[in-house]
Amino acid sequence: MSVQDLSASNALHISNVSKRNKQAFTLKDIELKIEKGEIFGILGSEDDGRCELMRVIAGVDAPSHGTVIALSGAKIDLIDLNEPVNSGFKLFGGKEKGRSHFEKVSAQLDNSSADIIVIDNILAPLTTNERLSVIAKIKDLNARSKTIVLGSSRFLDIAALCGRLTVLLNGVAERVDTVQSVYDRPQSAGVAMATGRINLFDARRLTSTNETIPEFFSIVGEHRLYGAVTEKNALGAINQTIKLGIRPEHVSISTGASFPEDNLLKAVVEEIRFLGATTAVKLNANGLVIESRSPRIVGLNVGDECMIAMPPSLIQVFRS
Repeated sequence: MSVQDLSASNALHISNVSKRNKQAFTLKDIELKIEKGEIFGILGSEDDGRCELMRVIAGVDAPSHGTVIALSGAKIDLIDLNEPVNSGFKLFGGKEKGRSHFEKVSAQLDNSSADIIVIDNILAPLTTNERLSVIAKIKDLNARSKTIVLGSSRFLDIAALCGRLTVLLNGVAERVDTVQSVYDRPQSAGVAMATGRINLFDARRLTSTNETIPEFFSIVGEHRLYGAVTEKNALGAINQTIKLGIRPEHVSISTGASFPEDNLLKAVVEEIRFLGATTAVKLNANGLVIESRSPRIVGLNVGDECMIAMPPSLIQVFRS
């Protein structure tokens, strides 16, 4: 861990960091700048290198290549109940008999006096009320000018606390942007799946790259669909199979008149699942299975025929 003066706005600079374990790289050329006083999210599974990156950022483990530069004089704590105590920066860890996960997490957050607090995947085992309590503690630390680096395998944990995030896939930081930008425009199928549910299906392009709005032909169901305006280099060859994606909440269901420009497909309702704040509907459009989510479904039953609309501007194009 290198400690020195950074630019006025930065608390951490992760510069070209790679980590090699045995014969494989678990982290590959990670480049991140984390601002002072922000809550920055690192989204990814353990297999994608999240735990290794959190430990490298906290100074517990050394990278195989690259540097982590912290603000001069900054103290860093790592809160990760799944790891043993290690030397270097203060690490909270180990098993404590008689104390719940929530009690241990709360105590560690309350006792931390660090300027930069690295927190890895502590929210997942908590109940709803415990989770809200811990989120409030993290926000309180941040309000006291603490810089927080929050790692999680769950996008909702990141979205509840962070303004910006990176998505780790196979050890690579695929995107660095605001939470909303990454969710709305993930730019790859992997990032899209990491940040929430999405309908993904194979298609081939019908129109030339000079067309303003590209048209596609779905492999399953044989539907002609228009997609969002897309850069030419993201469209791929005209005979190449690519993936189209649309979030379930952007798929609308109608039993009456709709606008034909919204990619109308005739479908049959296969399943309706109440999920609390939303209801998920599984639809079959000539073999193409699409999920729709909305706050409430009225007058629709399993087996009913309906029309589904997928606005072109909300269909994203992902090269394979």
